[in-house]
Amino acid sequence: MHISRTGRQTPARWYWALEALDETQCEALNMRHMTDTRWCELIHGDYCGKDTAINDTHRHTIEFRTFGPWHHDTAGRLDAAVHYMHAMWRFLQKFPVPKLKTRDIQAMSRVAATQAINDTNATTAGRRRI
Repeated sequence: MHISRTGRQTPARWYWALEALDETQCEALNMRHMTDTRWCELIHGDYCGKDTAINDTHRHTIEFRTFGPWHHDTAGRLDAAVHYMHAMWRFLQKFPVPKLKTRDIQAMSRVAATQAINDTNATTAGRRRI
């Protein structure tokens, strides 16, 4: 997944957002940086290449390699993943780089993940009832 690069969307900010998530949240969002570090190791300050969770080598985007493949077993998690990324992008975009503390990024990340997962689960359950 790629996001638009701006002055407020930095790999370090995204590192702290991803680092804050627990295993259950990562699983629900189809993120693999906690379980499969061969392809997407999450290391603070290492944002270059195809074996890192956050790849900062693209000119106009930041690439998130933490997401696992999307197929019939994982497609149901795509909506939650997109909602999480969008919520975090908007949050980070609101604050100039020196104005946002790590603890605030991490707190928002956990809330955004929980909300995205819960909203997606509620929507999916509602569709099943129809």
